[in-house]
Amino acid sequence: MTSCAIIYFSRSVSSELRHKPFCRDRSLAGTVHRRIARRVQAALAGIPVDTFWFSDVPLRASLWRSLGFKENIIQEGSTLRERLLNAFEGLFGRGYMQVLVIGGDTLLSAADIRQAVRLPGDALGPSWDGGFYLLKLAAGSPALGLLSGAHWNEGRPEISPFDLAVLTSRPDFDSVEDVVSFFPDRGFAARVQRTLVPAVPGLLASLGLKPALLSACILNRPPPAAR
Repeated sequence: MTSCAIIYFSRSVSSELRHKPFCRDRSLAGTVHRRIARRVQAALAGIPVDTFWFSDVPLRASLWRSLGFKENIIQEGSTLRERLLNAFEGLFGRGYMQVLVIGGDTLLSAADIRQAVRLPGDALGPSWDGGFYLLKLAAGSPALGLLSGAHWNEGRPEISPFDLAVLTSRPDFDSVEDVVSFFPDRGFAARVQRTLVPAVPGLLASLGLKPALLSACILNRPPPAAR
């Protein structure tokens, strides 16, 4: 048992279809889901700490064992906040002194994850949309309060009351532009465009985003500064 544990927190393809309105083609959603998952899982494979796959549905033991996970644990809770809180508290209850959670919406390298593991204190990796792609907490840390109802703020937690390192802001896979940006092979991009591009204007409007973010996502750069 290592002192630090990593949680890979994922959703099934069915859940992705419900939560990502830009991706209604089940076959395409499955392709996107698997491509992202393979990148993240490959990064985790070389990290010398215990890794746990928290999923919303049971996974084949042959799958998670072949990828080096110590265990597959089913998420518990009716909301994302409750499921994350239960995941942290569950591993703290097993004796881990630090727990780091990452999801499948942001591509991280093994070096990115190692850097977060080595940080001496708590850390949060913010996403461009106000959420987060990484959260590392120590057992007994006041920053566990980020996952309380008072600070959760619908998945865009209020971090100012807590002492934690803030990592580089990154895009996540919540839009078609993000997908094409990271998987630019021609055949896949053409399929994505045929299926998803008609939904982009409505998606941007529903998220309150400006068209300028489109080019920012494609170029994998931070969104333009407000003027």
